[in-house]
Amino acid sequence: MTCFLRILAHLGIAGALLGIILGLLQNYHPAMDSFSHFRLHFVAVLVLVCSVLAFVSKKRERAFAVLLVVIGGAWLAFEFSKGPPENSERGDLRLVQFNLNYRNQVLDQVGQALVAYDADVVALQEVTRTHEDELRILTAYPHQAHCYFRDYVGGVSILSKHRLSAINCAKGQGLVTAQVDAPGGAVTVGSIHTLWPWPFPQHGQVDNWAAELRKISGPTIITGDFNAAAWSHAVSKVEQASRATVVPGIRMTIGLKIFPVFPPVPIPIDHTLLTDDFCVISTHVGGPLGSDHYPTIVEIARADSNPAQRCATTAR
Repeated sequence: MTCFLRILAHLGIAGALLGIILGLLQNYHPAMDSFSHFRLHFVAVLVLVCSVLAFVSKKRERAFAVLLVVIGGAWLAFEFSKGPPENSERGDLRLVQFNLNYRNQVLDQVGQALVAYDADVVALQEVTRTHEDELRILTAYPHQAHCYFRDYVGGVSILSKHRLSAINCAKGQGLVTAQVDAPGGAVTVGSIHTLWPWPFPQHGQVDNWAAELRKISGPTIITGDFNAAAWSHAVSKVEQASRATVVPGIRMTIGLKIFPVFPPVPIPIDHTLLTDDFCVISTHVGGPLGSDHYPTIVEIARADSNPAQRCATTAR
C-alpha cells in the first residue's frame, strides 16, 4: 500500500510540476496560457501530494517533499494575502461587476440586490433580451447601455446612476464602453466578456479589442468576465491596450464543474482594471444571485483624493 501511495504521489508531483512549467510559458502560445489559469490549483495539488509523500517516503525523499510543501504553502499564502481589504468606507465610486448568467431566472432578486448595492456603475455580462427588459425598469440605474454579444449567451451591459455618453458597442465582440458623468469628473467604463481560453479563440478576440481600447483616454475602468486568471497573458493584453492595471488579489468568483461527482472548482476570472487615476480601497465578493458567478463589489478612490490614507493599502 505504501509503495502504491508513493507511485501515485510521484505521478501527482510530475503532473503538477508539468502544469506549472507549461503555465509559465504563457506568453509563447495561447495553449500555454490555458495552463496558467490553473496555477493556483497546480500548486495546491503539489502541496497535497507532497504532504502524502512526506508520510510514506524515506528520509531523503521526505525532506524533499517537506521542502516543496513549505515552498508551495508559503507561495499560496502570499498570493492570497495580496490585494485590498474586503471592507472599507465608501469610495469616490462604487462599482459592481457581475456575470448575470443567461439562464438566470431570479431577476427580481438580482434587481433588489443591485438596488441595495447602491453602486455608481454596474457592469454586467450574459444579459439576454429578457434580462434587458427587466433591468430597464430599475429606476436606481436610469442610464443604461446594452450591447449584443451572442444569441445564446447574451450581451454586455453598463448600468449607471449617472449620465452616459460616447457609448461604443463592439457588436458581437463582447465589449461595450461608455463615458460616465461621475462625481469628480468623467470616467470611461468598459464591460467585457471574453470567450473561453485556447482551444477557443479568446486571444484573437482580445486582439480585436486592442484598437478600440487604445482609443480610450483619461480615467478608465475596464471590468468583466475575462474567463482568465489575472496573471494570464490574455489579461495582460487588455492591460497593455487599455493602459490599466488589474486590481491585485484573488477573488474566487465562479465554481467550475469539472467532474460530476466532485464539487465545483473555484477559480478567479472576474476582474477590474484601473488606470493610474484610481486605486481600490476595498473589494469583496457578494452572495449568490442565480448565476454560476458571484458579484464583485469594488470601492474605488480617485488617486488624487487623499492618496496617502486611501490608496496605500492597494499596493502590490
